[in-house]
Amino acid sequence: MKKNSIAILIAILVNLVIFSSAFAQGEELTLILTKDFGSDGFNGDIQGTFTVKASGPANLERVQFFLDDTLLNEDAEPPFTIQFLTDNYATGAHIFSAVGFTTDGMQIGSKTINAVFVSKEEASATSLKIIVPILVVVFGAMAISKITTSVDVHKGKKLSAGATRSYPFGGGICPKCDRPFGFQLLSLHMFGRKLSSCPHCGKWSVVKEATMGELRAAEQAELDTGKTLIQHVSE
Repeated sequence: MKKNSIAILIAILVNLVIFSSAFAQGEELTLILTKDFGSDGFNGDIQGTFTVKASGPANLERVQFFLDDTLLNEDAEPPFTIQFLTDNYATGAHIFSAVGFTTDGMQIGSKTINAVFVSKEEASATSLKIIVPILVVVFGAMAISKITTSVDVHKGKKLSAGATRSYPFGGGICPKCDRPFGFQLLSLHMFGRKLSSCPHCGKWSVVKEATMGELRAAEQAELDTGKTLIQHVSE
């Protein structure tokens, strides 16, 4: 009976060792590529300074980082990272990988990251392809808004103080003349506000979107101000 118990215990220990080994072999390090300075375009194109970070089991004690088949560096302190400059390596397709070592002597492979190193000139050309269309849209919207506002300025001068307005696209209160006005459909968004020109005074401002209650209150204040001015003139 005693011999059977010992045999069972040994079998359990052996199975635990086999299971732990299989689990460790099936585990992989996770790699993350982040940009520190430079550009990262479509299709994995990168240029500049980047960092690769590896993460794995709690008992991970050191990590070796590889670019293709070349050892880049080894990090023995968490977080396990390596920083590199793409300009120091040949342009073209590359593969990042890593090998981790645990405190119990296990070796763990990693998932891979594919990247294409490009030159500064190629990165600049790619950036221009993205920026130029955006600028065209921005300045086009500003031009349309300016033309529309120029027409609305004349209408605004005819608008009596306190007159009810419609705000189909929201509205704001001009910080220059304190009069409420409705936003144009193509008003430009900037940090939660809108870059728009006032149809009353014609000046451009970054205007916070007002609630309907605030807009109606501004209309009433506009009317009250007009009455006060009339009283002063009469006196």
